Amino acid sequence: MRSQWTMVSIPALALLFACGQAEPRCDGVSSAIVTSYSADPGCTSPVGVCTTGNVSSGNLAGTTQFTALTLQAGPSPDLHLYTGDLTITTASGTVTLRDSGILNSTTGYYFEVQQVTDATGAQEGSSGILISEGLATATGFEGSLSGSLCLME
Repeated sequence: MRSQWTMVSIPALALLFACGQAEPRCDGVSSAIVTSYSADPGCTSPVGVCTTGNVSSGNLAGTTQFTALTLQAGPSPDLHLYTGDLTITTASGTVTLRDSGILNSTTGYYFEVQQVTDATGAQEGSSGILISEGLATATGFEGSLSGSLCLME
């Protein structure tokens, strides 16, 4: 049989623990993203695809570097699945995202889900998931970037 102290202390400790936890502050992301294929000899992509570009506005306004890590056939001949790392460098820090996408080689349409894997500077400790979609062009990609980035306060 539990003592009366145990019955009171467990809920009290749970309440104290919950009250002491920081709440995340989440900021929405909604911006254009435009990239170009990179001819940089420093491209470390095992599949030979790197891009550089820009996020044009918002809390992630800055430059981008993408390195494709994998590329494979999708469920139909015109679909290609890929993964990679996207680093966005802003005036106040960097955010690195693991990118998983699908590209339709017939229409040029792409869709990506990106999860924060690392952040520095003012972005340190960020978490979140972003979505990017748009079109492949002759020189790179043009699309939108949306979602939320959250920081513990």
